Amino acid sequence: MDVEPLSPVLGARIAGVDLVRPLATEIFAQVEAALHRHGVIVFPGQDLDPARFAAFGRLWGRPEPHVIDTFHHPADPNILVLSNVVRDGRPTGLADAGSYFHSDYSYLEVPARCTILYALQVPHAQGGTTFANQTLAYEELPGETKLAIEPLVARHHYGNRDDLDERSRTAASRLNEEQKRKVTCVRHRIARPHPRTGRKALYAVSGSSFAIEGMDDGAAIALLDRLEEDSMAIAGMNHFNVLTDDVDATRRFYIDVIGLTEGDRPPLGFPGAWLYAGGHPILHVSSAKLPRDRAGVIDHMAFSATDLKGTVARLKAKGVEFALRQQVGTRIWQIFCHDPMGAKVELDFDPAEQAP
Repeated sequence: MDVEPLSPVLGARIAGVDLVRPLATEIFAQVEAALHRHGVIVFPGQDLDPARFAAFGRLWGRPEPHVIDTFHHPADPNILVLSNVVRDGRPTGLADAGSYFHSDYSYLEVPARCTILYALQVPHAQGGTTFANQTLAYEELPGETKLAIEPLVARHHYGNRDDLDERSRTAASRLNEEQKRKVTCVRHRIARPHPRTGRKALYAVSGSSFAIEGMDDGAAIALLDRLEEDSMAIAGMNHFNVLTDDVDATRRFYIDVIGLTEGDRPPLGFPGAWLYAGGHPILHVSSAKLPRDRAGVIDHMAFSATDLKGTVARLKAKGVEFALRQQVGTRIWQIFCHDPMGAKVELDFDPAEQAP
């Protein structure tokens, strides 16, 4: 078994494990340790039927069927089908599994230990499910903030605190009346210790948290919003973009000399290449006419970011000029601005984020 970290912040890829076969106790112990260490683990190239998928899930604990029973898998109600495919006018699965940051089942008294996703068909474009390391977010809080939130308990229920309009794209998936009767308010600590490792995390400060016990509603929402902003701003460096008047020579240098690999690139309308490391396109090579006496060709720096609406509001409040667009093909939201010295800065947001 080989565990390859995907980033310094979160995630690891596991190779050499076939989930079709029952896992030996010592192998599962290593897999479990990898999840506790990295937060998200990926098993590429698996081929599972519903029975084997459910059996792998039971290794982690008792499965909990989703409250939206409309799209339970016919072979096992513990599996929820996610799909935007419509056949004969009827959806084949739940089209939206949450287009906002949330912690699964945080609206239950005993929340999920983990969620297991099995991808059968995915788009080639960059994007998809985004994860945030809430343990790291807690650990990076100022000491006084940790002391202030230590005794606090939030009240949760099904829904998205930031969008309660059931017709909205960023609201929680709609429940029917029978399903609504199955969910109630529950209590969870804001600085919640992991039940196995003991490490504390900022628990569900976005999504299902609607109030804090003992606090005025306005003050509680303001604190939850601030904690959400603290934990879900810049997630890390996304990529560098290099300008070149010889795309092939530049591409070959970074592949043959540096060791990057070439991967998918959306149809951007101009020549170039995306070069990958650790499954992420960290270097974008773009064709451009360059002067002979050029001193450098770094065109801009790009950061992965969240909270598009909040970022736009912050830029406007600080008087920073910017341009907002959606990338062709991937539909990723992009903000472009410049630092005080004129360096171009790009902020990339998930396509599912609501337009400001």
